[in-house]
Amino acid sequence: MRKVIKDIPINIKNQHQLLNLLSEGYKSLSKALMEYIDNSFDSAEDFFDEGKGIYKRDVFISVFIDRENNKILIQDNCEGMNKEILEGLANNINESEKKRREQKRAWVNGQFGLGAHAFRFFAQEITVTTRQKEDHLLSILIDRDKSIAQQVEAANISFDPSGTLVEISDIDKYQMKCLNPEDLKEDIETYFEMLLRRNARIKVFDQDNEYICRSFDYDQLPGQEIKKIINTWKEGNTTVKVIEKNGIIVNLKVCTEKVDRPPFFSRKGRRINFISHLDSFIRKTKHRRKVWENFYLTGYIEVQDNLQPVVTRDDFLAGRGKQQKRTGIYEEIVKLEDKIYLAIETINKDKSDKSLKNLASALTDLLSKIAKEEEIKLRYQSKGKEGKDKNKAKFNIDNTGLDEFKISGGSGIGSVQPGHGKTIVKGNEDLKGEKEGTKIERQKQGIRIEFSTLPSSNRSHYGDGEIIIFTSHPDFEARKGTTQQAELGSMKITARLANYLAAVISSEFKEIFYKQKRLEPDRKAILEEQIDFIFRFEERMKEFIDQPLDSIGKLKR
Repeated sequence: MRKVIKDIPINIKNQHQLLNLLSEGYKSLSKALMEYIDNSFDSAEDFFDEGKGIYKRDVFISVFIDRENNKILIQDNCEGMNKEILEGLANNINESEKKRREQKRAWVNGQFGLGAHAFRFFAQEITVTTRQKEDHLLSILIDRDKSIAQQVEAANISFDPSGTLVEISDIDKYQMKCLNPEDLKEDIETYFEMLLRRNARIKVFDQDNEYICRSFDYDQLPGQEIKKIINTWKEGNTTVKVIEKNGIIVNLKVCTEKVDRPPFFSRKGRRINFISHLDSFIRKTKHRRKVWENFYLTGYIEVQDNLQPVVTRDDFLAGRGKQQKRTGIYEEIVKLEDKIYLAIETINKDKSDKSLKNLASALTDLLSKIAKEEEIKLRYQSKGKEGKDKNKAKFNIDNTGLDEFKISGGSGIGSVQPGHGKTIVKGNEDLKGEKEGTKIERQKQGIRIEFSTLPSSNRSHYGDGEIIIFTSHPDFEARKGTTQQAELGSMKITARLANYLAAVISSEFKEIFYKQKRLEPDRKAILEEQIDFIFRFEERMKEFIDQPLDSIGKLKR
């Protein structure tokens, strides 16, 4: 260690300006408001019964958005603060968490006690009024442009039996305008999800509207649960073990249906961040966001007191003495990743199989329609007729009798036997003359399209009335698209894949068609008909382009 020549004190002038800069880390008004609700829950811990898992009295927290006066008020019925604790909001900011907790100071969940100053990001001043049970009202005012806080005369507010009112004034008009009460409700429900499971209620009031915040019930979601208590991990070369109730609580679920509720890390019942957004964790994982951003995965990982949050509470500290601990805990969580991946893959395969069946059904319908067009086209080509008359046909009394026609009204070309009175005529009925009519198509067993995920060097195969398309072929794989919601096995129809399917189906169908009709067209005719078929089939598939497979059944007409 080098010899000290002189001590030079570190002085910070205009400390309030430094706090103003630090508050900008909150990034949004909603995020900053979480700090004040968080303080209410901190205060309620004084009467929380850990054995029963509930508060000894119901907790009520109200958020009032006063747009007319450009204010937001947060009021609770929790423990309240005495004078020392209240003044500590201003003059004990960097005090240790342990000391603040021993003294029951506010904002004890945070690392530095900066939460009370979150208002500096979006408002001019804050007034905190509080009362402990059987004590008198106290009030403090903090202005973002002043280097001192002021104790002020408290307004006449009723607390039963105790509580705190936070009044944030002169809010930035743009921030106020952008504050959506429904989004705020959603943030509260996510951020305090586990605390809302207790006998606590939070309401948001915006003008005449009331929004009640509720906890989420994971049990209602069908799927595979992945639960574990992690109470052992490595910190460098040292193995650390804590009692099970103080361990890392993993409560995840891979659902059978999509859920718009990404899994998140929480600490002491408060959300830290979505797992997929926590770069410090994602860098340690094998499958990265492919697993943790998958919309079949939901739930949370509660770290309790084992990890500490950064100032803005959206990541975990890894400074001196904390990096090894964070790394060790992350590595234990990552060990669950393969199990999660397998569960997602299983669900994706089931979904993919079902979706491929929907696609096969839709393509079968398209093929059936085009096959009918091919039949009519061939019939008229053999009679020298133009395709424009394809909806009409002439019947003769000496026909095979297998076809039926609905005769049209009016004089027509000829006439049926007078007095016959029929509108449906069979081709072999003993009728005189000809009459224009519409052929009634019989229901025929057409060619079906199916998909197979089995390995194959062939693109397709025909047999037993089915055209089987192999999804494992490299040409299929190279042309399929994937959804952007991180489904492991999900795919969507791309323009290239649509063209590929049209070509493969055309190749098989035209071969079958020529054999059934005993046709032997020249090579040029074959190529032209093949190209025509591909273009027509591809045109019919336009509505499928860029659609995920599971939506194909809904698009099918």
